[in-house]
Amino acid sequence: MIKLILFTVAAYLYGSIPFGYWLALSVRHTNVREKGSGNIGATNITRVLGFKFGLVSLLFDLSKGIIPFLIAEKLFPGQRGVALCCSSASILGHNFSLFLSFKGGKGIGTTAGLLLMFDYRIALVLVCIWILTILTSGWVSLASILALCTAPWLMIWLYPVISEQNLFAWVFVFFYAILGLWQHRENIKRLLSHQEKVMFKHNLLKNR
Repeated sequence: MIKLILFTVAAYLYGSIPFGYWLALSVRHTNVREKGSGNIGATNITRVLGFKFGLVSLLFDLSKGIIPFLIAEKLFPGQRGVALCCSSASILGHNFSLFLSFKGGKGIGTTAGLLLMFDYRIALVLVCIWILTILTSGWVSLASILALCTAPWLMIWLYPVISEQNLFAWVFVFFYAILGLWQHRENIKRLLSHQEKVMFKHNLLKNR
């Protein structure tokens, strides 16, 4: 139990590291929380600093999910559901960073990194949904929302048998889907009122 608690705290601290925020400060001396959407995630880094730095930020955010899960699998062998749940503290760290007065991003990249390690099939389907939504609408927020809504059903479909390990996985995906939607609540309001900004203007719908 002590090992589980210590690792969960460590995962939270690693997730708390605001890579995108520090990247913007070091490269452009820019406080990204005062630019664009005010978010520290890869989308806003792309908006403020450009695609290259957005990609770097995304890779760091993915690592927040990948590295803790790989370590958790070593610490808790044969307990992938437990590894998924305790390493997911990195998502909470990203969303509520200790270094930014418990504010942060929306956790999409970090969640994607975790799901990629847990079951690449889930990650692959969600990434496809995310990319296709962006290509057809231009809205990154809508793409993330649709992926969040799809994740629980994929988990249930791929892991339908009730077991302790599956239960941990279900708790993880439902909790973070709800948290992710809550983090996107302002985006949802803007989408419903047709006021959400298009991230990529040259999308398929606009070009038809």
